[in-house]
Amino acid sequence: MTAKKLLSQVVLHWSKWDEHEQYYLETLVPQLMDKPEAGDDKERGANQRGQTQIIKICFNL
Repeated sequence: MTAKKLLSQVVLHWSKWDEHEQYYLETLVPQLMDKPEAGDDKERGANQRGQTQIIKICFNL
């Protein structure tokens, strides 16, 4: 799966991306990187596939 597709899947999962982009990028992604078990089923799966790492890279977090 391409990085673009992985990133797209995570953003789609976070349904209020337009309203909460800053929270997702500045709070949620770092939390999921530190404690992957804290996310929901979809987020834990994304973390296992490296999607949160891709988000960090794409947004220079």
